[in-house]
Amino acid sequence: MIDSHIRAAIYSQGWHQREFQVGVSDCCQFVRAVILHVYGRDVMESFPAYHDWQLALRGRTLFATVCDLLGNPALDHAAGRPALLHLAGREVMGVTMSDQSAVAFPGFLYAANLRSVRHEWAV
Repeated sequence: MIDSHIRAAIYSQGWHQREFQVGVSDCCQFVRAVILHVYGRDVMESFPAYHDWQLALRGRTLFATVCDLLGNPALDHAAGRPALLHLAGREVMGVTMSDQSAVAFPGFLYAANLRSVRHEWAV
């Protein structure tokens, strides 16, 4: 059931057709939009607007920045969670799905195997 809510968020908001733009349509904004649609919670509410990755991360890793926002990662897997994925040699944010996969937006809509998920956070 959670997967249908995630898909509804993706398609109703046009993520399958968006072009990458830092701070507007990037992997973090993708997670923000999906989690807000599914749970009604803005997981980036306390994060300032950004248009440059380096400035947004303030010299820190994406993992450390997400931990600041969401706390420690969960120790188990569940669908519908923000997740840090390792894809093509880089870290991107995505959302876990119930079919042992995750969906991310590193500039295009991408379905990844759950083995790509390094960490996920309960919301």
